[in-house]
Amino acid sequence: VLRIRISPHAVFSFQEDDLVAELKISPWEAALGTKLRVPTLDGSAEIKVPAGVDSGKKLRLKNQGFPLQGKTARGDLLYRVSIVVPKNLTKEEESLMKRLQGISRFNPRLDIEGRQ
Repeated sequence: VLRIRISPHAVFSFQEDDLVAELKISPWEAALGTKLRVPTLDGSAEIKVPAGVDSGKKLRLKNQGFPLQGKTARGDLLYRVSIVVPKNLTKEEESLMKRLQGISRFNPRLDIEGRQ
């Protein structure tokens, strides 16, 4: 009997047949969308972050995961979006955020029909 134990990886973890990694993005990247280069097992790939993406959303890179046991196919590589807010704003950044706060109608505590 041969036992194989896989040590934790700094970037990737297993989720069933797929690999999962965290994709940290800025609030403006989440709101506007972007394309980013991300690490894969084979190097790197470009991933498209759609405009309006929420934290926790998983973005899939098909067949970029770990080889499936007993098969020639591979699992997928899933990037879980994590929106990171800057801790130390410059005066200009703070001013822009306050301006946005004053003009935006967006309220994340309301549902699609305007109810809390």
